[in-house]
Amino acid sequence: MRRAGDQAAASQRGVIDGSGKTEIYFEAIAAALHAAETHARKIDCASLLPWVYEERAALAWLRGDEPQRRAALEEARRLYDAIGASGHVQRIARELGPGD
Repeated sequence: MRRAGDQAAASQRGVIDGSGKTEIYFEAIAAALHAAETHARKIDCASLLPWVYEERAALAWLRGDEPQRRAALEEARRLYDAIGASGHVQRIARELGPGD
């Protein structure tokens, strides 16, 4: 299970390398996710949108931004629910924890 702010784990995976380049990578990923969302909306591909938000949640986790991670997961859950993907809705609910 992911834990917000777990910089040590991210560093061990080689995600945070201390070179100062990490934020550049994060920004590139965020831009690619924005492009994916824009394209999915343009072609009316609702089934792609929840994935975009799950990836945004993963990026927020790597950045240690728990509020943004939760917000992205909640939006992914809402979008999965809108397309009837109940298994994904349940999986995300478990990741968010009780009360969400």
